[in-house]
Amino acid sequence: MNAIPLASHRHRRTAPRRMEPLYGNRIQPCFTDRPGRLHQMLEGAAAREPDRCALVCEHLGTIDENGCVRVMDRKKDMINRGGFKIYTIEVENVLYEHASVQECAVLAQPSPVLGERVYAFVSLKPDYARTGTLAAELQAHGAVRLSDYKVPESYTRLTQPLPRNANGKLLKREMREQLVQGSASKETPA
Repeated sequence: MNAIPLASHRHRRTAPRRMEPLYGNRIQPCFTDRPGRLHQMLEGAAAREPDRCALVCEHLGTIDENGCVRVMDRKKDMINRGGFKIYTIEVENVLYEHASVQECAVLAQPSPVLGERVYAFVSLKPDYARTGTLAAELQAHGAVRLSDYKVPESYTRLTQPLPRNANGKLLKREMREQLVQGSASKETPA
C-alpha cells in the first residue's frame, strides 16, 4: 500500500498502526450544491474540535512519523460484531489470497444477537472447479490468517463479476440491499 506525503504537517498524529478517522480542511465540490449537508458537516466538525474546524472524511487511516497518510478502509464499511471492530479491507485481503477468488466484498450482515456478522460476496475465477466445499475452504483459509471473530460466517458465491458503477467502484450498497432483502444466495460451511 502506498503512502501519500502531505504538504503540511499540522495534522493530528496517530499512534503507529492505530486506525483513526482522517481529517481534512478541503470542501469537496459535491457539497457546494448541497448547502444543508455542508452546513451539517461543518457544524459537526466545529462541535468535535472548535479550535480547528476541520472536516472528518469517511476514511480511516494512519499518519506516520513522516506525515504520510495510509488510507486503510471506509468508516461506514467497518463491522461491529459484538463490540469488536472489523475492518472489511483486512478480511478482503485474506480472501484474495485464496486461489479461487477473483474478487470479493465483505459486508456487515445484521444480527439480533451480535449487532452485525461478517458476510462475504465472492466472485470466482473462471478456471476454478466448482465444488460444494467453497464456504468451508474459505472459512478454513481465513481461520489460519484472521482472528476467529473476523472470519466470514456466510458467503454468496458468484460466477459473474461483482456489481460496479461506471467508474469501476464496487457497489456495496446494492450487495447490502440483496443481503437485507434475503435475495443473496447464502452458503454456510457445514
